[in-house]
Amino acid sequence: MAKLQYHLSIVLMSCFGIFTGLEAHSKQSENDSTKLRLINTVFRHGDRTMEIQLGESYPNDPNKNFNSYPDGDGQLTNVGKKRAYDLGVVLRKKYNDFLGDVYYQPNVHARSTSFPRTKMTLQLVLAGLYPPARIQKWHSSLAWQPVNIQYTFVRNDGLLFPAYCPEYQQKLSEIEQTPEVIAQIQQYEDLMKETSKYTGKNMTSAFDLFILFNTFVTQKYLGLPLPDWAGDKCLQSKLFDAAIFYYNLMSYNDELTRLNGGILLHRMIQDMKGVINGTLVDRKINLFSAHDINVVAMLKALDIYDNTFPSFTSTVIVELHEKDNNYFVKVLRYLGDPSQMIEVRIPGCDMLCPYDKFVKLRLAATATDEENPKCPRTLLDHL
Repeated sequence: MAKLQYHLSIVLMSCFGIFTGLEAHSKQSENDSTKLRLINTVFRHGDRTMEIQLGESYPNDPNKNFNSYPDGDGQLTNVGKKRAYDLGVVLRKKYNDFLGDVYYQPNVHARSTSFPRTKMTLQLVLAGLYPPARIQKWHSSLAWQPVNIQYTFVRNDGLLFPAYCPEYQQKLSEIEQTPEVIAQIQQYEDLMKETSKYTGKNMTSAFDLFILFNTFVTQKYLGLPLPDWAGDKCLQSKLFDAAIFYYNLMSYNDELTRLNGGILLHRMIQDMKGVINGTLVDRKINLFSAHDINVVAMLKALDIYDNTFPSFTSTVIVELHEKDNNYFVKVLRYLGDPSQMIEVRIPGCDMLCPYDKFVKLRLAATATDEENPKCPRTLLDHL
């Protein structure tokens, strides 16, 4: 158990080695004389309990009778609540001068998927980001104020949950039937047989392996004991590879990428365009509270996914800057665990990427106006 916990910790922190070279760029870019104009964020929810009823366990799981009271299955733990609140504090510290200390509703668009854990995460992030200013204090001993959030039912949420989009599901199914992908999945057949024996569950797909790895990660964060067989380093590495394969499969080609993270990227680009042309005057920050698959989908759409597993509250930030009447895009990642912010260079561009060049570089991964209606839309998508 200790070995697996150590390995999973290394997995979740493996991006250290990848991003250390970017820290110098971060320090240099602090001196850029640009004016921040808009902040877009998409983040994973905080630490949660297991979703046993949705398959995040297995017949031989020593933790299958885990009592999630008082949180409930799949809900935020106290650690997760604190981690979500801390994300808000991090954003407040970084963007304090730009946002100002007063919560003004037109400045903020805050939207979540319809899961309780993402809605609660968004509320906690906002609590850390917008503590009441002196003129907004309504309670003498409570440093909190209500902030408006929005969400829509998951099956209608083409923006933040495109996995339910019929068009996306069809295209993903078609990709899974191609000889190329079938051959890649077959590489995990021995792993499926091995984990089937250990778990007592019939493991037949890359998705099954993905869920098993997710189960181990969740249990690790809960401090639960894991079975001895899960401590085998070779098996751990294979499970991790299978999980990363599934993340990549979800955005396997340009078309899937556009229907996955590309829909949210389209929304971010449209809002940046609105700020530039003056139609979105008051907006300062977009906050999208979602899941690990959303974080990876956005990283894939930006072509900066590094084959790591997004930790709880990991965040992708897309900033719009102005300098001498020219506009630029800067991309950052907040790792969540650890609490570290890093800047990321979009392939083919500088750290401060000219807006028009950014749009052109990511055109193939951005949903078109014609593709957007193929997934469920709501009035929220126009706010």
